[in-house]
Amino acid sequence: KDRKEMTTYKVAILGQDTYENVSKLKKHIYNWKENFGDSLEIVSGGGKYGVEKNVREICVDFGVSYSEIPPFHYKWNQDCIYPQSRYNKNYNIKYFFVQNKLIVEYVDLVIFFTEDEKITKVKDLKRLVEKQNKSLILKS
Repeated sequence: KDRKEMTTYKVAILGQDTYENVSKLKKHIYNWKENFGDSLEIVSGGGKYGVEKNVREICVDFGVSYSEIPPFHYKWNQDCIYPQSRYNKNYNIKYFFVQNKLIVEYVDLVIFFTEDEKITKVKDLKRLVEKQNKSLILKS
């Protein structure tokens, strides 16, 4: 790899559907942008509620590079890192677990906003980050 090529620091920002503290989310994204500048890429799951509903808009406002890895039964959009052919599948709960795995593989760090650390998604993410030697930070 070319040493001059800037390394991108990929951070997944995920969260519970019921988590609505947008100002805290904004503050964190702003701070990461201050620390990493143009080498920051924020990745989210493209969820329709809570944290993931707001991440894209905040990234656009702050000029932060943004990508998405939604579950494969969602509609494809221009922010998806995987091709359109992988989306618009029939609903299957397993796609949420596939999504978790793909996100953890793609990023350097996973941040998860939640009021409840015992939810299934957190347990699954903990298992995946341990397996892949990555970090998971829980924020309330």
